[in-house]
Amino acid sequence: MRTSRLPSILLALVAGALVLGTPAAAGRRDEVADLVAELSKARDDADAELITQLADIKTRAAMEGLLEVYERMGSIFMKLQIVRALATFDGVGDAEQPALQKILDVATDAKDRELRDGAVDALGGCRHLGKDFLRMIVESPAQDEVRERAMDRHVALSTKDDHGWYRVLFETEPDEFEDAQEGKKKGKKDEAEPERRVHHLESIRERAFAAIVESLEEKVVEEAAQADENDTIRGIALRDLHRRDNRQVEPLARRAFEDVEEKPENRVIAARVLAELNGAKEAGGFIEMAQKFITPEDLRTELARILAGFRDEGVDGKLSRLVGKGKPYEKRFALMATVEIKDDALTKKIRRGLQDKDPEICVTSARALAARGDVDSIADMRELIEKATAGKGEFEANDPEVLSAMVEAVSLLAAGDEEWNAQLLAYAQGPDRDVRNAALAQLAKQDAAAHFELFVQYLSHPEWSTRLEALRILGDMRTKDAVGPIIARMPEERGRMLHEFADVLWILTGEPFRTRAASWQSWWADEEDRFQIISEEELGKRAAEEEERRLRQISNIKTEFFGIRIVSERVIFVIDTSGSMAEATRGEAAGEVPLPRIEVAKRELTRALESLEENTLFNIITFSSGVTPWLDSVAGSSQRARDEAYEWVSRLGAGGATNLYGALEAAFEDPDVDTLVVLSDGEPTGGETDDPYRIREVVQGWNENRGVVMHTIAVGGSLQILEWIAEDSGGSHVKFR
Repeated sequence: MRTSRLPSILLALVAGALVLGTPAAAGRRDEVADLVAELSKARDDADAELITQLADIKTRAAMEGLLEVYERMGSIFMKLQIVRALATFDGVGDAEQPALQKILDVATDAKDRELRDGAVDALGGCRHLGKDFLRMIVESPAQDEVRERAMDRHVALSTKDDHGWYRVLFETEPDEFEDAQEGKKKGKKDEAEPERRVHHLESIRERAFAAIVESLEEKVVEEAAQADENDTIRGIALRDLHRRDNRQVEPLARRAFEDVEEKPENRVIAARVLAELNGAKEAGGFIEMAQKFITPEDLRTELARILAGFRDEGVDGKLSRLVGKGKPYEKRFALMATVEIKDDALTKKIRRGLQDKDPEICVTSARALAARGDVDSIADMRELIEKATAGKGEFEANDPEVLSAMVEAVSLLAAGDEEWNAQLLAYAQGPDRDVRNAALAQLAKQDAAAHFELFVQYLSHPEWSTRLEALRILGDMRTKDAVGPIIARMPEERGRMLHEFADVLWILTGEPFRTRAASWQSWWADEEDRFQIISEEELGKRAAEEEERRLRQISNIKTEFFGIRIVSERVIFVIDTSGSMAEATRGEAAGEVPLPRIEVAKRELTRALESLEENTLFNIITFSSGVTPWLDSVAGSSQRARDEAYEWVSRLGAGGATNLYGALEAAFEDPDVDTLVVLSDGEPTGGETDDPYRIREVVQGWNENRGVVMHTIAVGGSLQILEWIAEDSGGSHVKFR
């Protein structure tokens, strides 16, 4: 391909050489010099349009000017603007290679993640040589996330010509890959700096296989579905065989479905394949599998959905007879599987679930009854709420998920009922946090304007989660009357809640004052009379301007943990100290002795504690087979508290199982915490449950009326449960190997 382009490139160079001697060329050189001088002088305060003007000249000198001014910039914004401008030199004669090389260098070496991501994306927009440079990144010792992103962008640009390389990536075993990298290093003469290791990534292999699976020989896909050690690849292969109507797909799917060692996601894929092939004939096996204790919860849930979707009279009869019987997981399954069956006798059986001693059966029954429109269950639900709030119920300490579910279910069933609305108002003014927050949410759904003053009043509530609920309701109302009270409360807020107030004010006004309470108050004093809530369209425009302002600033966020910025002043660090944390991290430089994961965690935790603001409340919870908090509740970050924490952290060791459930449960017991930072290196293996899907469901219930943000760090690999809880709570997730 490159050989065929040489003549045109040479012609362009010759033409360029002839043009350089003209007066117009001299003028262009002067223009480049002037733009470079102006950008160099103003630096981060320069108008970004100057970068565009410089790039539009499309000469080697213009490209070199961009390289020069890049080094003078300190803000992410201006550096990103230059990176994107360099991408426009793709296909531009002798300027192309050095321009794209600079983008590659930024992608692989920049400290800031936004810069690295922006550089990879810029190469993804280069139609001429972008793929070549993306391939170099994939094959480089860059950070895993950078290589994965580059692979994604390469696939987006790919043609059949790339399938050969993808196949090599798919077929190369880890040992072969490492041997090949060693061979490349031996051939290099420059020993000025230590070689960085290029690690084999299964995630790259997965992406390569997914890109070519439809073009592979059927036998190769069959082998992948049957014997590949990568469970994601097995799942992709199984889906493709089903697409092809392959004759081996049914036995392969059945084997995967019945294999208790198979990845739960693949067993779900297998169940769907069998259901599409055989329909209700599979019902008996599906019900049997769902009733086994060992069956993962996500597979059990999917089986319930599939069975409900059969709409088969015989199957429905079997499922109806299961309602209310068996262990809690069997009862949950029966309730989910019968959701579409309309039958009065069945509804009465489900109603009895409200009295079940297991909180989750009670919750699932309430939601099922609300979905059925069973108004006859209202009295039972209200009685349960009253007993629980009075401390006389069957459940532990006013189980928050039960109470929230009951309030929500009755609100759906009694919509418009004045007597219930009055009761909701009483709950909203009551002492129970979870009932109060759930009642506020329901009042807002039914008639937010009628309760506006209550929501404003609760901006000053002593419980932070209630303030957050009221704040979000007022933000959703999008009324001018809410702006003044929110601004008035702002000086009293700190940490994460201060940022929450700033976010809502931004959405309502589009003003850029962020957490500066005095600026908001001054602005409101001048603008209140003529202010109008900003439109969605205008907010979009201002969001782009605000993003520019943010990226132009040199970050002053002090507290970070594995690159995650922590703005909370009520934070708990939840740290895995299980046996696998004694394993070594992956060294980056050849000859480097890698640290154990636990030592890296301790190092980063100590750095984070050192940078905490003085008024921050914090705690540390470690977990292995059991759960060990540093303190019984959060403490202030005085120097004495931090010194004691450093000493405690320094003594941490690794051993035991991975009781993630117990650690999260302990963290949620603290009423002050609004942010969790969770680090783990392995799938859960201990505690009340080690099923990731169940942990996700339970944590969602705990957090439904709390609003705790959970940031997560996966050390040594990808952990879906950590990705889930970060995504569900609006937190960040990072991987560290």
